[in-house]
Amino acid sequence: MYSGETMASLALSQFPGLADYAKSWDPLAWEPAVTGRRLANILGHFEYYAANAEPPFQAALIDSLGRQARHLARVLPGGLRGASLMAGVKGLCFAALTLPGGEALLARARQLLLAELPRQVLLDGGQVERNPFRQVELLRDLIDIRALFVAAGGEAPSDLTGAIERMAPFLRLLRHGDGGLPLFNGGLEHQAWYLDLLLQRAGGKARPFFAAPQAGYQRLQAGRSLLIVDSGAPPPPGLDQAAHAGALSFEMSVGRERFLVNCGSHPFSPRWRGLLRGTAAHSTLSLDGRNSAQVLSEGGLGARPGDLRCRWEEQEGNVWLQLSHDGYRERFGVIHHRRLFLAAGGRMRPRRSSTSLPGIRMWLESTSSRSPAAKPSKGAKPASRKVMRRSLMSRLAMSARGAGSIAVISQESPPSARARARKRVEWPEPTSMTRAGRASRSMQ
Repeated sequence: MYSGETMASLALSQFPGLADYAKSWDPLAWEPAVTGRRLANILGHFEYYAANAEPPFQAALIDSLGRQARHLARVLPGGLRGASLMAGVKGLCFAALTLPGGEALLARARQLLLAELPRQVLLDGGQVERNPFRQVELLRDLIDIRALFVAAGGEAPSDLTGAIERMAPFLRLLRHGDGGLPLFNGGLEHQAWYLDLLLQRAGGKARPFFAAPQAGYQRLQAGRSLLIVDSGAPPPPGLDQAAHAGALSFEMSVGRERFLVNCGSHPFSPRWRGLLRGTAAHSTLSLDGRNSAQVLSEGGLGARPGDLRCRWEEQEGNVWLQLSHDGYRERFGVIHHRRLFLAAGGRMRPRRSSTSLPGIRMWLESTSSRSPAAKPSKGAKPASRKVMRRSLMSRLAMSARGAGSIAVISQESPPSARARARKRVEWPEPTSMTRAGRASRSMQ
């Protein structure tokens, strides 16, 4: 078995050109986020592999890292936004607080850090890109920066500490019963043990919560049943490169088993990533095979829902969530409504079923007197508003079945305020459930 010193020597031997990065130029190697990650990783493990190295190598390595750090200070933000920019800031902080003469870089590092924190960390602790995986990356970077300030004999900025204290409870909101992450907006599941360790390092005494209105996520939990719902608008342009057209989608787990999920993203293939960003890859409604937001091939979103609403009601442990978005208004003249109900014990109350699925109901509300796709010809007698609405809703109900919707659309008017009050804590009318072409399951 190798000793620690032997392992360090072996690690060092694998990177004979580690001290030569500053002698040549490569666009990818010198990209600001990559440079920041490299600086943070090398300096964070310096004592392990380089403390006992030969003095000439140590001197050459420190000189190389200094050149990279000065380049990073000049180019940041370098067109970066979001978590990628914070990766560059992290590398600059490591260089400023560990390298000889780093004091000249510290002011720039602190300036960038304090400017980015309110832009990236929302009031409820969510990360502005709305990607759960990016949430973990950013929280890890901020925790490392805080530990670095303390190790250097100083005190971490209060804004940094406050951001970490907000982000940790939000991360708990996003975790499934198996400890992993939901698959929203380009996120991946991650390892439960890693998230446990990260939350332990984050510390803090903030109580967990179930609604994050700024970040746009809701958590419904009762008994062994858990729903995580995407109730927010897409991230703003420039921060939406990995965003999905999954408005009002949700994931469900029962105990440690995931029951209903989105398709997620692909870590390597751009083609698959593009396909998986579409609405049909999510547990939400897709009309006529169309996306609720325009998915751009070069990344990001074009036209998108502009009016997303979410209403949370709770009584005696029963939770009713009512949501809507207008992503189909311009093309189809309708608004997508969705209601989710979870009983106090984590089970629904079906009439002839023992399933533990939550109550789910969807309907479309017409916002136009005529269908955009079926305009009457000249001289034709215009149809009445009632007939036009029935025709439009019938056509859309047909197109929505099996096209990524989680429930067959009901051709009905939105319930009245009195009806909503009457059904607030009751099981909604039985519906048929279907998902992406799978066999329908009767709830009646």
